[in-house]
Amino acid sequence: MIKAFQDKLYSAPLLWRLMAAMALPVLAMTYLATEKVAVNISTALEMGALNQDIEFTIGFSSIIHELQKERGYSSAYVGSQGELFGSELKDQRKQTDKLIEDLKRVAKKSKMTSSHLQEETRAVMALFDTLAGVRARIDLNELSFDEVYAFYSSCNTLLLHVIGEAASHSTNSKINHLLHTYSLLLNLKEVAGKERALVNQLLTSRSPQTRHVRQWTELVGAQRTYEDSIKDSSQFMSWDLQGQYTKVVVAPETQTFLALRDRMIHDNFSSQSQISARKWILLSTTRINGIRSIEARLADHIRRELSWATWRAYRNLLLSLLFVIAGGIIILYLSHQVVLSILSPTRAALVTLRKLVNTDEENSSQEEQANSNDSHQEELNELLLGIVQLSARIEQSQIDLHRQNEYIRATINSLGETLLVFDSASRLGRVNDPALEILGYDRKELLGEKASRIFRDTKTLPNCDDFKQMESLISSGKLRDHETFLTTKNGAQVPVFLTGTLLKGEGQVILGYVLSARDARQSKIIADLMDAQRELDEMAKFPRLNPSPVLRLDRNGKIEVFNPAASRFFDESDLNGRYWTEVCSGITPNQLVQVALLGNSFECEVTQNRRTQRFLHTYLAETGHINIYGFDVTELKRAEQELHTSARFSSVAELAGQIAHEINSPLGAIILGADLIKRAFEKGKLDETLLFKHLDTIINVAERISRITTNMRRLALGINNTEFTPFTINQLLAETGSLIEEKAKAQCVELRILPDPQELVAFGNEMGLSHALYTLINDSFKRIADEREKWVEISASETADKILIHIRSSGPGLSPKDASTTNENPDLHGLEEGEGYGGLSVAREILLRNKGSLSVDSDDPHHHFVMMIAKETGQGQTSSSAA
Repeated sequence: MIKAFQDKLYSAPLLWRLMAAMALPVLAMTYLATEKVAVNISTALEMGALNQDIEFTIGFSSIIHELQKERGYSSAYVGSQGELFGSELKDQRKQTDKLIEDLKRVAKKSKMTSSHLQEETRAVMALFDTLAGVRARIDLNELSFDEVYAFYSSCNTLLLHVIGEAASHSTNSKINHLLHTYSLLLNLKEVAGKERALVNQLLTSRSPQTRHVRQWTELVGAQRTYEDSIKDSSQFMSWDLQGQYTKVVVAPETQTFLALRDRMIHDNFSSQSQISARKWILLSTTRINGIRSIEARLADHIRRELSWATWRAYRNLLLSLLFVIAGGIIILYLSHQVVLSILSPTRAALVTLRKLVNTDEENSSQEEQANSNDSHQEELNELLLGIVQLSARIEQSQIDLHRQNEYIRATINSLGETLLVFDSASRLGRVNDPALEILGYDRKELLGEKASRIFRDTKTLPNCDDFKQMESLISSGKLRDHETFLTTKNGAQVPVFLTGTLLKGEGQVILGYVLSARDARQSKIIADLMDAQRELDEMAKFPRLNPSPVLRLDRNGKIEVFNPAASRFFDESDLNGRYWTEVCSGITPNQLVQVALLGNSFECEVTQNRRTQRFLHTYLAETGHINIYGFDVTELKRAEQELHTSARFSSVAELAGQIAHEINSPLGAIILGADLIKRAFEKGKLDETLLFKHLDTIINVAERISRITTNMRRLALGINNTEFTPFTINQLLAETGSLIEEKAKAQCVELRILPDPQELVAFGNEMGLSHALYTLINDSFKRIADEREKWVEISASETADKILIHIRSSGPGLSPKDASTTNENPDLHGLEEGEGYGGLSVAREILLRNKGSLSVDSDDPHHHFVMMIAKETGQGQTSSSAA
């Protein structure tokens, strides 16, 4: 069979054999192109079907969100036996029904592509039809919490299953990854919704069950598992899911929610840790809405990515069809030309042979033909053989010449430099591809043009069209790495290094010259880079020679770069690879994470070998590094300490002056009483009644002096006293007020001390707080020295865990800006020009030691100091300590 096929093939005409041979690449290309077209058609159809499924998926996710909120309100409604959240539940049901009706209208117009997904969609719609009956039973309190919880959870589980099935149908890896992340977000939100419903029931139920608390802890663990999966998944995303999710996690509302939840779980849902159901719904809904916002952003991103993938599929399909059509036409045309080129010499030889045969037949007679038949046959065979051999040699020579020409052309084009060949008339005869790329011309536009068409810069290369001058420049070696310019088609000047070589033929005859131009732009760039590197080296000396520590941390918080000053300060020769939190005691890992996540600057102080450095941490978002700059604040700290010590001495000196002022008046009364006794005795009018009257006055005044000195002594010792005891606020106000009564009278100030009717009890250092209160009253006296109406009022109030002491005066209040500056100033120095405030800084220090604070109320039209101190809890400790 094979032999017969070979015989038939060899006996077929040459034209048919050639056409059969050329048909093989056509068939191969057709097969490959058809396969590519089929793949693109399949991809385009898949993208279209996936686009339709995604719209159903996003609709399902919206219904899941509304069912989650309805489940939360229903749980609270059932737990409270219909007493709470009735109106909220009614409004939420309307919102859920609206989305379900919208989905049903969409389902009537279009369906999901897979028959399995269509079947599950019908099951979802059937489940929605039972929703009205379940709601009616909830309104009649016929269902328990577990039944309500199970019904809504089963609805959401079925919807999540349909979404997961739709996500698994994509063969596009990027879209599949996006849909997987979308499914993780939906599952996280569903578990958070279950937690909201379960805790609503616990908070509203009159008898919460232990198994529900245990179920709650399981839901918290499931949320953390989904959160870890989302974080791992988001590392491969090309958009900002990681940043958005981090913002939701570190948001203040989320942190408050997590803290309250952890406290309730840790206390096993004790009554002390519980919060109201409305507050729980508000906090949990805020967190779920944050996850919902990320879910919506991801849905929009999936739509865009799917639209882009669909467009690419149809574009590839169109390009494949164009490639098939164009390729078929080109191959058919080339096949036709090859057949013609092969058959043309053979046809010409046959025509010549026929002419010779016909001529021979006409000129020879029958006799000569009979006699010379053999010789003509031999000559004819020799002629045919010569024609065939000559044709073969000519064809081989043409092939060799073509190969040599192609080799030379490929060699010239492979050169990285521009190559230009000019003849003896300075006309361009050959140009390589790199030259055309730089100049922007077509080859036909340049061939035959003069050299001045390209070299227009007459300063660096004058008279380039003069062949003799160019020959002289090349021969003398002046045209070697000569810097000049090439002129492009659009007139731009390209700097090059030009080198010329004479083109010689046989007998050393000069036929022209060859110019090679090396692009100088790259060299200039390298020179600029070297200058930039030298500049960077000079800048690098700055941190190395800086006397203050400079460090850089990598993404893991390890020291990557440090200067010698840092090594000297920490007394370690090699800090490379060490964790910064181990080397620096002034920063914790959490603070370092906050710097990296939020991009905030952070300062901390470290004292080492009697030197104090303040380190500033800044985050570089472009590289992910943290730069640390140290500043020596040793002298600043010493100056602050000296200033603080001076403030204490100033306060004590002022107290000493007050002691003298307060005691002067009582001493005058004692002297006056003694003088009256003496005069009455001298006049003989001193009887027992008058004597005891003056003695009682002297004794009362002496007791008052004793109280003043005692209180003044306690006041002076209160600066450094650290003894904490319970005391009443009325006692503190009365004893401190007695110290300044005489000063108030002397300055015509109305001193109003309003007793506390609730007899509030504080816990702290009474001596120190008395000193602080005295300082604030004294400062109020200074503020109203120039006022027409002078009064100072001291009163007390309370909050949940603090006691507030108000010192108001008739002076004008501070503006909100000045009040903010005062409240944020740690030292309270220099608030008014020309007035020292050392006493106020000491007062703030005393309050801070007592876990209190000092502020100014800007809402009051009068000047208003507020001292905040801790309450006494009855256990010998402050309320903050008890908490």
